[in-house]
Amino acid sequence: KMIKLLLSMVVVVLLLAPAFAQDKVVKGTSVTFSVISWEDIQKGLKDKLADHSLDFHLKFAKAMSEMHGAGSKGDQHVMVLLTDATFGYQIGGVEVQVTAIAQKGTERVTRQLKSMSVEGLPGYGEYFNLTSSGPFVFKVKISQGKSKIHETEFKKTIQ
Repeated sequence: KMIKLLLSMVVVVLLLAPAFAQDKVVKGTSVTFSVISWEDIQKGLKDKLADHSLDFHLKFAKAMSEMHGAGSKGDQHVMVLLTDATFGYQIGGVEVQVTAIAQKGTERVTRQLKSMSVEGLPGYGEYFNLTSSGPFVFKVKISQGKSKIHETEFKKTIQ
């Protein structure tokens, strides 16, 4: 079991390169956050990508589109992966809510991310229809039942 756990950690580290995803450790939980446009997902579904982290996100996005619709032009797919920072196992069975807040203007969109699994790894994702571009703050709230477990935020420029 320990070898399987270590291999799982290595896979996640290799798949989620820092250039693509952002990662923060909050109270012992590694929160990995990424955003990809609908247009890039469509391109990725047609082309073979060299970037494993992007390829991994596209698999999650494809699974998400099959769950609740394919998204549409202008949408952004937000994905959050949770990993125990000490032991490296993926964390599932929680609720993840993300609020996207435009830093220029008044746009604010809150979505409950849907739980999903691709290649045996749990993750959370959802499409956001953001009408403005520019810098955004994405507030991530992780809870279990009525108890808030963790809260953090990430910054990302949407084009």
